[in-house]
Amino acid sequence: VTNKFGIDWAPIQDITLRGTYGKAVRAPNIGELYTASSIGGMWITDPCNTYNQRYRTDRSQYTAANCAQLNPSDKSTYWLYRDIITKGNLDLANETAKTRTVGIVLRPRFLKDFSLSVDYYNIDLRGAIDSFPAQTIINKCVDAPTLDNQFCSFVSRDADGNLLNVVTQKLNLSRYLTRGVDFFAQYRYDLAERWGQNAGALSFDLNYTHLIRQDYTLDPDQPEDVTRFAGVFGSPSWKGVLRGTWSNAHAGATWSLRHFSKMRNSTEITDTDYQKVWTGNVFYSDMSGYYRLKSGLEVFGGVSNLFDRAPPRVPGAEAGGANFELGYHAGVYDVIGRMYYGGIRLAL
Repeated sequence: VTNKFGIDWAPIQDITLRGTYGKAVRAPNIGELYTASSIGGMWITDPCNTYNQRYRTDRSQYTAANCAQLNPSDKSTYWLYRDIITKGNLDLANETAKTRTVGIVLRPRFLKDFSLSVDYYNIDLRGAIDSFPAQTIINKCVDAPTLDNQFCSFVSRDADGNLLNVVTQKLNLSRYLTRGVDFFAQYRYDLAERWGQNAGALSFDLNYTHLIRQDYTLDPDQPEDVTRFAGVFGSPSWKGVLRGTWSNAHAGATWSLRHFSKMRNSTEITDTDYQKVWTGNVFYSDMSGYYRLKSGLEVFGGVSNLFDRAPPRVPGAEAGGANFELGYHAGVYDVIGRMYYGGIRLAL
């Protein structure tokens, strides 16, 4: 069942208060349910071998007891090449999300054509359908309080306790919690009233998001095992764009300033181990314009990344890794550099 409730209240003309509460549901899709079984090989390691029991840093307080119960006969071999079976999961349930927003909209009468809105959002997604790497499944099996857990149901061992294969399929486990604040401001100033019709108008708008929290919990039965993404590469604490536009009946021009706040490669990248931790703030300037001809033609053009800002190197990225130079950068930063474009539009 999905539902949504909202309220808008304007105690005076200048101020509107608003809020929403909703519940969303997503059913598993065909691929998640019915993907045919396939087998592939992969190098994995048994968390119960001698080395991992001694040196694996993310083992839990239950690992030793669980491994003693499994007691694999081969504890000396580190890497094992085993079958990994991938298939759909007919037992998947629906994802559910609860969303809450609270906001305010200001339209002061003393400042014509100006508006400002600020909205806080809280999204709590539970039972999220997600897939987990084979090694994660193996580790979680022995890290749980007992071996009677759903991770162990996907791990097969022989009579001597040694790993045989692992099944990977979508599971209803994960929880995603996201909280933040959205800012939107808009202002328009009519130049025509003072300078004539061809003077046009100036407009400015600001779109910004502040990510307060973005947490991922793989197994809700282990709430202490939380991965925090806010401020990690791809999830900046602040991002947004400021635009300024001039236009009249025949032409227009826009300048945009894009911003990404500082980010780091992961929460493990700290001052203790790395000289540089953060990427720093990154700004991009873009410009575009157009001119309409009487014949119905419109000529337009522009330049992106006007100052040819190079993407920063992500601290902690390994040489040759996907985000060392370009790779993952493309999802966030401009990896092409300064780029020009132009064209002609015909209005029929």
